[in-house]
Amino acid sequence: MDKLYWLNEIKVSQRTQVGEKAFNLSLMMQQGYPVIPGFVVSAEILHEYVENRSASQTLVAELADSSLHLDVDDFKVLQQVALRLKKEIMGSSLPSELYGQICEAVKTWESEYLVLRPSIALPNARNKTEDISGLYECVFCFKEEEQIVLALKHLWSQLFSAKSLFYWHKNGIDLRSINLAVLVQPVNNVIASGSLYANSSRLEIKASWGLGTAIKWGEVQPDVYYLEPETGRLLEQHLGHKILAYRCENTPTSNSNSLHKERESVITLEKTCLQISLLEEELQQQYVLSEHNLQQITSLASQLVFQLGTEYLANWTFIQEQNSLKLYLTKVSKP
Repeated sequence: MDKLYWLNEIKVSQRTQVGEKAFNLSLMMQQGYPVIPGFVVSAEILHEYVENRSASQTLVAELADSSLHLDVDDFKVLQQVALRLKKEIMGSSLPSELYGQICEAVKTWESEYLVLRPSIALPNARNKTEDISGLYECVFCFKEEEQIVLALKHLWSQLFSAKSLFYWHKNGIDLRSINLAVLVQPVNNVIASGSLYANSSRLEIKASWGLGTAIKWGEVQPDVYYLEPETGRLLEQHLGHKILAYRCENTPTSNSNSLHKERESVITLEKTCLQISLLEEELQQQYVLSEHNLQQITSLASQLVFQLGTEYLANWTFIQEQNSLKLYLTKVSKP
């Protein structure tokens, strides 16, 4: 069985195996919208991984107990179960066939860095009613075999975290019925990221330097722009509070583009390729998006209406490619 699904080839019948995030991006990509190439490690792989010899019988027993008998209101017990589950995942071996396919697939990308994104499909058509955007985190890693394996197991282990066990138990959903797929994409030269919320009356665009991690973790207040959806006319804008940026590579300091004016003071987070760059005061006081950048996003927004309707949510990123910035979608959904 093929273990991976490429974004540009995903079919409607594979939706539950690739999760909502990957499925929606695949639809956009196949319609010609700008989406970073990638592949999906299907949810079925995790189910097999939990049940077969790659993971011990202790994991299966703990999973059944956590789904059926665990008192999630007992925080100490909840943490103990979660830690045992994570230890089982991180200490077990990845199936050799899957390992080989992943390593072969990422060789086609020039980037030295990867991002693994959780992509969930829920039972009983609950995908449209559950907001789980803050439940699981993306995992960034170097494009090295050992690092990729650790990153994949780390993302899988989040399904068995204390907050995940608590959330699904309180919502009456058996953990074993959740399909957690993993979208793998290259990361390279990310200059700015943000979100787009569209409805019939206006567009709301949020933007910050670097990866969207700083916005998601609440470490910056992004710039906010409000525009008229039909004309793209800027109605108002508010400068955010942006003192840092996350990235996975050393952006060139010789480039005259102000997007690259970052201090050399960089902190690399432990066991990840993520770096935190402190921004120069000049860059902190500057709006992230130029008039041309805003036009690019509003133009994309007007096209998305044909696929998503007048109200939708999207995440975007600008990537430096040669001498220009290219806009990509990283997530689309209906609110």
